[in-house]
Amino acid sequence: MAESTPVKKRPLEGVRVIDLTKIVAGPNATRMLATMGAEVIRVEWHDQRALDLLRTIRPRVPGGEPDSVNRSGLFNNLNAGKYGITLNMSVPQGRDLFKRLIAKASVLCENYSPAQMESWGLGYDVLREINPGLIYLQITGMGKSGTYPNYLSVGPTAQALSGLTHMSGLPEPRPPAGWGYSYLDHSTGYYGAILVLAALVRRRRTGRGCYIDLSQTETGIMLSGTATLEAQVTGKPTARYGNRMPGAEWAPHGAYPCRGTDEWLTIVVQNDEQWQALAVESGSPEWATDPRFKTAAGRKAGQQIYACELHGEPRSETPERLPDAGVVSLVPDGRCLLVRVEPLEQTVGDHDVPLGEPEAERGRSLRARSAPQAARVLRPAAAKRNRHLANRGLSREIPQDAGRKRRAYGPGRAPHGRGQRVRVPPGTWADAGGNRHVEGGLDNLNTETEKVLSSALDGMLVVEAGDERGEFAGLLLASLGAEVLKLEGRRGSNSRRLGPFTTPQPDPEHSLCFQRYNLGKKSLSLEVERPAARRVLERLATRADVVIDSGEAGDLARRTEFYRELQALNPRLIVCTITPFGLDGPYRDLKMTDLTQLAMGGVMASCGYDPNADGVYDTPPIAPGMWQAYHIACEHAVIALLAALNFRELTGEGDFIDLSIHEAASTCTEVAIPTYVYSGKVVLRQTGRHAAESPTRPWLRRTKDGRYVKAFLFWGGRERQVIAEMLNEAGIEHDLDSAAYRQLSAQAPSAAQAH
Repeated sequence: MAESTPVKKRPLEGVRVIDLTKIVAGPNATRMLATMGAEVIRVEWHDQRALDLLRTIRPRVPGGEPDSVNRSGLFNNLNAGKYGITLNMSVPQGRDLFKRLIAKASVLCENYSPAQMESWGLGYDVLREINPGLIYLQITGMGKSGTYPNYLSVGPTAQALSGLTHMSGLPEPRPPAGWGYSYLDHSTGYYGAILVLAALVRRRRTGRGCYIDLSQTETGIMLSGTATLEAQVTGKPTARYGNRMPGAEWAPHGAYPCRGTDEWLTIVVQNDEQWQALAVESGSPEWATDPRFKTAAGRKAGQQIYACELHGEPRSETPERLPDAGVVSLVPDGRCLLVRVEPLEQTVGDHDVPLGEPEAERGRSLRARSAPQAARVLRPAAAKRNRHLANRGLSREIPQDAGRKRRAYGPGRAPHGRGQRVRVPPGTWADAGGNRHVEGGLDNLNTETEKVLSSALDGMLVVEAGDERGEFAGLLLASLGAEVLKLEGRRGSNSRRLGPFTTPQPDPEHSLCFQRYNLGKKSLSLEVERPAARRVLERLATRADVVIDSGEAGDLARRTEFYRELQALNPRLIVCTITPFGLDGPYRDLKMTDLTQLAMGGVMASCGYDPNADGVYDTPPIAPGMWQAYHIACEHAVIALLAALNFRELTGEGDFIDLSIHEAASTCTEVAIPTYVYSGKVVLRQTGRHAAESPTRPWLRRTKDGRYVKAFLFWGGRERQVIAEMLNEAGIEHDLDSAAYRQLSAQAPSAAQAH
């Protein structure tokens, strides 16, 4: 008899999660937990009025019953690997059954309106009497304390309130472009998973549960990069820069049109050698000797001059040739390396999951060396580039079958909420629901939550090496109580040379970028590659819990074998590498920046402005500002690290996590990939609102004072009543209370909303 291969355990096996979440933020958190082995039980109710909005939206999986609530591609992606039950929480019998579920649960996640659970008599104080070890995660728009605890919100409104919408787009007088999807729904889900995993580590040590109050708006402020800190320290209002790089003299740095319909190429030049290579490839060799562009400062000042050349008729084969060649990588010796990027159809056709399956868009954190300094702005389906990449997960302990074909079949609970109408702040002085501004990591929690989770990793030592790509991961771990020791070479970290600066001239000691991403860490001057430094690292490794290293895969590959040796000295050591495409694979040697990662990962393809009246895009896709590809990658890295720490508590084993920035970014594109997979359509970029299959109504409105308001509705009877009350208060005549309009609303909601 052949021996059966033992099935590896996953980090969260034995953890039961009760999932009362809906839309994207909450389900994304529990989806991550399910992927890592938790038993997630989604609780829904089958009344049509309580249906989770995601069950009703496109894209729809082909086949099956036309009216089935199980055919939403996005819903199925966010809820793969979960179990489902139906339970009427509005009646006493349902609540009694729910309490029985809680008695045997490890975690409860919910994102109802702020007071809903208390109105049912199911608040944290009640539930912890039933289960003292319960970890209760509550996600709200503004948090449960402060000025606005009872305000309702969804991802787009929280993005506006936090300043993220304002920051992304072309400079004035253009309006904000914002994000082309609910980025804060996805990010808040990542942070929900991070906080639950940290709480599980704490509970394994203490036996105690806790309550976690997570605010979407404050999460957005944390993701504003240096903008909030710069505004507070210097008083400088936050501006929009399009795809240009305000914090360094990297130029060109943007997206340029190519031959074809809505085809774009991102180009980044960081040094003189790359500039000379670009001059040759662009058919403008005279640029290499032009005194105006001889220095980095001159190239930055002259961006508009050569941008016109790149946007205009090409003077040689480039940019016409570049789309055919694919990604252009300008390597340090000045050679130009051309690497083919498959067209969208080939990319999607290479999925290892049949396109007809509901889980075809299976969100994974994949992998990414060379110096692109150019990468085409890909269509959304670039998320899974080929079988080699799609087979890779967050760590070796997370198997391919993490997205099992178990789905919650019953309808969910509809979002509470009126129409969302919020002002887009002109800077990032965003009012975070009356709570303090977030300058560090996970300090966006109420006092009680912060007190508990800021010590979750007490006693753990994290050694952080590498460049700016991984600094956010170290910051998040420091926020959870870990001692983070940052290794810097003689010249200091790269981020010390990135702005903004508090001094008139760039000064490594006054970089807000460095200070923002290294808060709460300790620094040690150590050249990792030197033999003497390795002896120091060996001593550190005997008591370290985690090593994080980030940078180009070729550089890290030389250190990987050394990290394996460290793990032999300390089998409990967890090592995490963060690179553009992972430590192996076809794109390992492509060098990337945050801009080109967002382009190649598919994020930029959904973000930007409406086409012109002829349906042609005359503005480029926009990369949302402030290192968002690095933020997404570090969030995934911390989720993987905390999962490995939980697993180590059970097994005593360390782990090696190979994380790809490309793969992390490509899982954060919302509807774009399932839309192409299931409908064969490419979503349209739209100004200040979600990318969609077809044009939708505008959300941004300019006010008399020159600012913007984002306004949209989940249209229904309650929303109609709210709008009618607003119009009555303003003395504006309307017919929303008429019998004819009520009948129209019942028969054709979309026509009623258009009316």
